[in-house]
Amino acid sequence: MAQLSPTNLLYAQALEIISNLRQDYAAKKYKTPNDIVEIINTALTEFETSAGKTLTKYDPVMHSEVPDSDKINRLWTSLQADVNILQSQIDILRASAIFTHNFIKTEINQSKLETEKLLSKLKTLELYSNVDDDSLVYFGDNFISNEFVDESSTPADKKVTLFGHGSVGLGIKNVETGLDLTSKIQILPGSNGFPGNNQEILDPTNAGVNPLTGDKVYVFASEINNPSNISLVIDNQPNTWFEFEKYYISPTFRNLAKNYNFHYQNIDSSAFEYINSDGVFNTNNKGWIDWADGLGGTDGVLTLNLEIDLGSTKLINYVKLTPYGLLNNVNNPIKIKRVLYSEDGNFWGIAGPENVIVANSIDRRLSITNSEIITINEAIWVLKDATKVRYFRFEIEQPDPILSKIGHLFYLNKNYQNARTSSLPVNVTLPIPPDEVTYDDDLYYDNPAYDVYDVSSENQNNSYSSGSGGSQNTQTTYSQEIKNLLKFRELGPVPPVNDPMKYIDSEYVNSGDLVQKREYFDGLRWAIGIRDIELNSYSFRQTGFFVTNKFNISGVIDRVALDAEVEIPEGFDQNVNWIKFYISPDNGITWYQISRIQDDFLEIPEIIAFNDPTPVDLRDAGVSYIDTTSSVSSLRLKVEFTRPDDEEFLTPILKSYKLKIKKRT
Repeated sequence: MAQLSPTNLLYAQALEIISNLRQDYAAKKYKTPNDIVEIINTALTEFETSAGKTLTKYDPVMHSEVPDSDKINRLWTSLQADVNILQSQIDILRASAIFTHNFIKTEINQSKLETEKLLSKLKTLELYSNVDDDSLVYFGDNFISNEFVDESSTPADKKVTLFGHGSVGLGIKNVETGLDLTSKIQILPGSNGFPGNNQEILDPTNAGVNPLTGDKVYVFASEINNPSNISLVIDNQPNTWFEFEKYYISPTFRNLAKNYNFHYQNIDSSAFEYINSDGVFNTNNKGWIDWADGLGGTDGVLTLNLEIDLGSTKLINYVKLTPYGLLNNVNNPIKIKRVLYSEDGNFWGIAGPENVIVANSIDRRLSITNSEIITINEAIWVLKDATKVRYFRFEIEQPDPILSKIGHLFYLNKNYQNARTSSLPVNVTLPIPPDEVTYDDDLYYDNPAYDVYDVSSENQNNSYSSGSGGSQNTQTTYSQEIKNLLKFRELGPVPPVNDPMKYIDSEYVNSGDLVQKREYFDGLRWAIGIRDIELNSYSFRQTGFFVTNKFNISGVIDRVALDAEVEIPEGFDQNVNWIKFYISPDNGITWYQISRIQDDFLEIPEIIAFNDPTPVDLRDAGVSYIDTTSSVSSLRLKVEFTRPDDEEFLTPILKSYKLKIKKRT
């Protein structure tokens, strides 16, 4: 800010003294250098002692002194110099006063304008704060689907792209895939499950019966199709998928099965290096890995960490993951904690958002918390800034298991044939007793608490009463047949982890002294299913827009405000409005621009009022007052997108919006 009393008095006086010295020097009044030094010293002393005072010195004419014209001339010259200096100071002070007046007036007007803006913002926030106001109506969209978008209102070359979970951007002009035959995918350390669907059986009620042995022929899902090949994730084929799993079978069941054949044999393979990396698996001294011990019990989380290597750096700005919801879409939603990308494998960026929940259908139970986004059928990430990438990593979790029929291969010593009753079937599924069970040689069970499968009355010496979880106080003694099944159980071959169902083959049914049988247990299965991952490079059109469906309310609309979440790439000029919003009160005939409440002071109204009777002099600043020929009872929203000419691989993103409408009362 300028000084209130600016002056150059000292400067003007110094100039006058110097000017006099120059004139005397030009008149050759100084003969020698010593004369010059002396007069300069005299001038400096004069300035130091009289600065700020008049230059005119009192030099009276003495009595009887002869009048001297030089003395009179010096007097008048110095008086003239003082008057000139004073006049210049008056001019400066006048200019300063005018400047100060104008400056203060401008500041006052600016303060009034800022006050009006703040009052307008307070009015907008007040509209949003009245949550209990019955006259308020909300309309909005987070773009899980295009349910609220009027596709017919936008020409084909202006259509926008719905990317999925809360993402709308410019229309796609061209697509290039980043995946090819050189791309590779691997499971990383920290993963704690096994590839494929190795133990689950198909519906046991539909199982056939072997006419020779009387055994029920339970069918493992892996015998039909075992999606254990991780490369199926990047094959871009809609009819293939990959599963990752872990099981939990009650220790009581396992004890009844002598804890035989609930393991895989670890192997030395690059595809299974993650098993040995950080001790997340229970591996015994034989190198056996337990597949049925759950994830620290029943409350663990299945984790799958993946890395994709594109083979070379490529421009990627679009990532899409499509889950597989298991047979009949029974799986619980999965959570993608993070998607990371890197050009060199050393420095990693995060593709937002994080903690994305992907449900298989909109009616699935969404019990997973701590999520930024919940989406249906697919998860999409649009990289904010187009960049060259070679590596992608996905951190995926499944905290919620499903109930499953878990198949189990078990083996009997051939001597059991001599002990069995020929009229009884040998394939008997064990019951599910309570967690704490004691038994003796008579296989006596106290207080069974769960359902029994495939135990017919002829297999029992007395009846059995099943329950649904509570104590039944019922005793059941099982037949000699079940005793024989336990007595003659033997440890069978342990399959390798890369081929869990290696021995599910007819040649192993009778092998040496062992006979292979099948049974199943009710247990828990954690599963992550992935149908496809896409890594693409999108280029976008220059402009685009969409129009919402008409939002109707029961009543007359008084005013409306807009709340919207946008994401602008860092490469864009952040002072430019790349996404614009418009409101129409007449079904799209007329559009009025409106600003988000988050965008402060863009000279665009944050509130639009329709047919407001408030006198003009009393109307609020920052509110746009629109008069229409009839009352307004519906609105449409139009959103326009644009990008810089030189940024074809980037798009501004609209994540969500909410219209807050106040009805007239």
